[in-house]
Amino acid sequence: KVSGTATHPAKKVCVGPGAKGHANQYVQFRHVFELGSVSADADLTVSCEGNFTAYVNGEFVATGQFTDYPGRPTFSQIDVGEYLQEGVNVLCSLQQKPKDLT
Repeated sequence: KVSGTATHPAKKVCVGPGAKGHANQYVQFRHVFELGSVSADADLTVSCEGNFTAYVNGEFVATGQFTDYPGRPTFSQIDVGEYLQEGVNVLCSLQQKPKDLT
């Protein structure tokens, strides 16, 4: 798998138009991390309420949609090994939550 520090939570860097409590919010997450070495079998696990698009080092890796019923979350596991590099890496995700954010 991947060696290095890649398990810290990403930080929210941008919220789309509208205030908290409104439907159809877009949120972008960005996480910069460094890897000492990489393996071709590295996975990214994504779960969110709504839609997501994921990028690693500026390359599109996946998009998906979730229903996420309360108490029964779903997730996608995405192979990202080919997008990782030794040294600094950047993971970005744009997520859309179609429901009320309160």
